[in-house]
Amino acid sequence: RLVEKTSVEFETERKGAKEEAEYELEFLNGSGKGKYKVERETVGGTVQMKVKYKIDGKEGVFKIRKITDKDGNVIAPEDIPRVPNPRYVREPLRSILRIYNHIQPGGQMMEVMQGGYPDRTSEGEQIIVPVPYWQTALYALGVTLAATALGLLLFRRKDLK
Repeated sequence: RLVEKTSVEFETERKGAKEEAEYELEFLNGSGKGKYKVERETVGGTVQMKVKYKIDGKEGVFKIRKITDKDGNVIAPEDIPRVPNPRYVREPLRSILRIYNHIQPGGQMMEVMQGGYPDRTSEGEQIIVPVPYWQTALYALGVTLAATALGLLLFRRKDLK
């Protein structure tokens, strides 16, 4: 049966070379109400995943220890071929969209919560590029001033009678 309403949470924490990620998926309506919580941790170059679930009053935990192909052969994560994303936005449009994201309040919120914006190094490693809080505050002030000026121009009246 179709699940009508869900809630998703995502959290990433980086401690030096160690990265931990936690995903939580909650089914609020529908025939299968409950939660899945996936914790991913990279230790010594190996990804370990643990899934906790609480569905229809039943609880449990299982670990994902290996990834296999359709024949049951174990596949190491580094052996999985990487396929370039054909829809990946490249420069200069990427910089323009990043500036737009810096300006809009939702983008500012995400940058503050994540400690920056995600990007990739030239080697393809995913990193978080920090954005100074003063810059975020300056963009927010600029948006506020622009919206106020636009409102004054559009809604000014010559005669209030």
